Amino acid sequence: MKKRIIALVLCLTVAVAFVPAALAQPAEEQAPDTLGIQSQLQGEDAPIVFVTGIGQTHSYVLDDKGDNVLEYNGQEYRYSEKKNLFIWDTNAVLNHILTNPKSLFNTVATAAQLVASLLTGQFLLRSANLHQLAADLLYLNIVDENNKLPSNILTPIYNYPLSEYSEYELDRFYGTVPAKEQLAEYGNEKVFVYNFAPFGSMMNTVSGLNDFINNVVQKYYPDQKVILMPMSMGASVVRNYLANYSKQQDVKKVVSIVGCWNGSKVFTDLVEQRYADNSAEMFYTDLFSSMIGSPAGDLIEIFLHCYQKKFLTRLVDELLTAVCDEFVMKTPTMMAMIPADDYPRVRERYLTRPGYERVLVEADRNYQSQLELPDMLQKLNKEQGIEFYFICAYNLGFGEVTNDYNIFKFLYSSARVNSDEIIQIESTTVGATALPVGYQFPQSYIDACKTPQYIDPTKSVDLSTAAFPSHCWLFSKQKHELEWNNTALKLAFALAKGEVTDVADCPDVFPQFNEGRNLKDLRRDYLPQMEEFIEKYDGSGQYADEVAKARDYITQAETMMDCTLNNMKKDNALIDEIAAFCHELYVLENGEEPEAKPTFGDKITPYIQDANHKIYGVFGTGGFLEKLFG
Repeated sequence: MKKRIIALVLCLTVAVAFVPAALAQPAEEQAPDTLGIQSQLQGEDAPIVFVTGIGQTHSYVLDDKGDNVLEYNGQEYRYSEKKNLFIWDTNAVLNHILTNPKSLFNTVATAAQLVASLLTGQFLLRSANLHQLAADLLYLNIVDENNKLPSNILTPIYNYPLSEYSEYELDRFYGTVPAKEQLAEYGNEKVFVYNFAPFGSMMNTVSGLNDFINNVVQKYYPDQKVILMPMSMGASVVRNYLANYSKQQDVKKVVSIVGCWNGSKVFTDLVEQRYADNSAEMFYTDLFSSMIGSPAGDLIEIFLHCYQKKFLTRLVDELLTAVCDEFVMKTPTMMAMIPADDYPRVRERYLTRPGYERVLVEADRNYQSQLELPDMLQKLNKEQGIEFYFICAYNLGFGEVTNDYNIFKFLYSSARVNSDEIIQIESTTVGATALPVGYQFPQSYIDACKTPQYIDPTKSVDLSTAAFPSHCWLFSKQKHELEWNNTALKLAFALAKGEVTDVADCPDVFPQFNEGRNLKDLRRDYLPQMEEFIEKYDGSGQYADEVAKARDYITQAETMMDCTLNNMKKDNALIDEIAAFCHELYVLENGEEPEAKPTFGDKITPYIQDANHKIYGVFGTGGFLEKLFG
């Protein structure tokens, strides 16, 4: 039962979490590049086309009565909600149900069946009603027979370079790809962004990319090949694009940033309802508290113990089936996220049923491009000279670091992968051999390896089996989003410009195996605070020592950011030191901070958590009222 509830929760959250760089903030000023990018362009001026990840494109719920206005293609659109991926608008859903007699009748009937089931202790809900309910609740995200989202969902596509973006559009883009300085040096007039709808047809998305290159980019740069820079799911789009349109020879390079080239085990685990060995305990003691916090999450977990297990088991099982049938399995873009090794099982279980013929055709085509992937890329490199580069993150289990991804810890593969929290390294590198985090290749394997230089320092990843082992750069303990790892972004543009063409070019600047970096707090909060302090008090004679110290810390921070040999421990220590100094500055200007008074929730949370764990220890996986009263 607990596995089915987890699956239902995951179905509705996995898409939202699969959002590379979706929550990034606009980038601030960066230190000068040690490679001297601007002076070394050497004619590498091919236009760049970012192919965004599935969560980087905002979709808008249009509403004539909405409070917000979107300016797009010379028109103004009023909208009620703006979402990165999973679209939810309570008013729109309620209006959809209330104005559709079939939906309204079904909702009332389902509610009546639920009440009757609770009163009688019998399961009286009908599968057909639950399927219709799922379709109604998720209707904003479900594509029709033509793979189109509802007409009130607008996903803007900007048919011009960054240099022509409005201020809002620029903020929107740099909020997900904080590379303002690098792009300015490259030339905003040569940078384009291909957005696509979050859910829909993969083949239509690929056809749209082809049209974008030929009808948008070519309008500005006739007869020039492009540099594709896919991010996350954008790599799946590029893979299918190359499989269908490579004969046009429009591509010069592909610089992949944590690209999902061969799906993610996250989706397989979700679809097949496979969970971690300790998922039962985590479900009753950690799932909801980690998702929504304490004490509310702890109370929900205690509340779940009250239900009769057999009723909850079937209810959640039926709901999960309805969500998968009506939403997940009817969306070709989601099916494209299943790894090739797992697709035959998923195909047989779900897609050979009546009603899924449309999705099956697309999923099979996607699968074929996955099977041909390494050979296809190597052939294009040899015959057309297309250069392929891969920037990847690894040495994390699913959901290991980021709070938003904690739910992935419940998945079966979490302790069995080497990933960036969302995508396993085998996919982002196109073929590397990897062991789960914390495991090492035996010495016999290393001794037998003809290219031991491609085995990472932790001895858990072997790049020699990748399609282009000398074109892969890995960042250890780096989460999927690379927005605050400025070294990774510098590398991406050095590759685009031709300054770096192989890991052997500059191992002392961009080593093949590097460490992760997180400059978010430093660049967003601490540096601006110190700069403001200096501007306010410099030359005033007041706080002279602190002004000098702030200058010194800024210099240290810039030196650290300018260095591309990341040292996570050292970098974090400096950032922590600067954070403490910034706290001192605040106290200096504002006086001692008052102690935060604990809220009622803070006071009761330890007791609720203790009760929750004790109840689980006595009654296990649910139904303590049932066990107490039979």
